[in-house]
Amino acid sequence: MNAALYFRCLVLLPPIAVFGLLIDSLANFGLWEVFKTLAAPLYDPLGKGIWVVLLLLGLLGLGGAGFIPSLDSIALRIYCVVRPLR
Repeated sequence: MNAALYFRCLVLLPPIAVFGLLIDSLANFGLWEVFKTLAAPLYDPLGKGIWVVLLLLGLLGLGGAGFIPSLDSIALRIYCVVRPLR
């Protein structure tokens, strides 16, 4: 296996796990309880808002995972164009 692909999979695994935990929490506790838990740092005057930051980072990671295949295809096209020129 390509080492870059291996490390990319390691980097993208945690956001997918966070998304899975979110879906599991929704199924077990319901939408309102999950929303209250995630929104608690927003209305907690002494909280630091860490859970909201982690949620946003997880969503950013999932969004980034969607762009990696289109970026790989663009890089492969550029490589195929440049390679015969060398």
